[in-house]
Amino acid sequence: MAGSKRHALTTDDLMRMQEEGHRRKRLRTEDSDDEEVASESDRIEDEQEQDGDESDGSDEDSDDGSEGSHDSEDESDEDGSDGSTRDIVPVSLPPDDEDANSRFGSSRISFKPRAANPAAQGSAEPTKLLPTSFESMGISSVLISALTKMSIKAPTEIQAACIPPLLQGDAIQGRDCIGNAKTGSGKTIAFALPILQKLSLDPYGIFALVLTPTRELAFQIAEQFAVLGAPLNLRTAVVVGGIDMMAQALELGNRPHVVVATPGRIVDLLKSTSGEWDLSRIKFLILDEADRLLTPSFAPELSYLFGVLPKERQTALFTATLTDAVERIADAPPKPGKQKPFIHRMTANNQGGDRRNPQAALHPRPLPRP
Repeated sequence: MAGSKRHALTTDDLMRMQEEGHRRKRLRTEDSDDEEVASESDRIEDEQEQDGDESDGSDEDSDDGSEGSHDSEDESDEDGSDGSTRDIVPVSLPPDDEDANSRFGSSRISFKPRAANPAAQGSAEPTKLLPTSFESMGISSVLISALTKMSIKAPTEIQAACIPPLLQGDAIQGRDCIGNAKTGSGKTIAFALPILQKLSLDPYGIFALVLTPTRELAFQIAEQFAVLGAPLNLRTAVVVGGIDMMAQALELGNRPHVVVATPGRIVDLLKSTSGEWDLSRIKFLILDEADRLLTPSFAPELSYLFGVLPKERQTALFTATLTDAVERIADAPPKPGKQKPFIHRMTANNQGGDRRNPQAALHPRPLPRP
């Protein structure tokens, strides 16, 4: 009997029974999911109430609540088999103090501009300020008064840079100098003041030798020495070609304090002298327009002069152009017991001489005729 009933079932009956089984299973699954969601929601609410009692809206507890909400969403997604939408209790998150408008506000990473490298800053030498007055360089009141009469009240760049090192020490320990500046910037005063300052402490002749490439420049330099050294009763001598050698020899025999000469004529006089005078006590050797003097044209005369001049002296080169020959001297190692020469290079804002400077307005007297 039972077997006949089992054979009486049709295909439609079997399909209907299968659908009813699936429906019952789906209902059981949904009911279990709803119960899990409800229990999870209750657990989240309990945790929020407990966190609220422990801390009033702290960032860390809020983060835990947020993680709990994300975990509930993940569990719900994994448990759901039919992809249906379920209601989740929303969890409110307090804004982060670092960045309320950014989803990455809790990162607590702040970006600051990179600070300069302190080691690099410390390695750079501070710029040395140049003196702004002749008084601050230690120039005597007598020479400052002479400068005032020449309408020179403040030093130019080349003077402020080169006068202090030339005033340092004596002829043995004094510092040599290389000064680079345009014509009309006051180069003559830059070496005349140190010579006169030291000469006033120990006046004798012949104290300084100034070499120039031309006779015109020699007369111009001698005139500035004469005006500036007038309060010291300075005696100068100009030794250039085109003038009677006998008269020049007599003038040198009077032991002038400063001799301004061209290399060729001073060498001729040295070779022809009978010992009435010499250059053995020279304390300063100045090469003005050194770029023109340090050429093959003057090489024999300079070589002779360096052989008769004393080794214990201060040497200064002044030029408007730093040639290779000048640079080689600047780079040469100093003699034992001497410092490396002080070098002043022309700056970009002083590419031309200041024609309004009264130091540039000194003109030489008319040249004597041979």
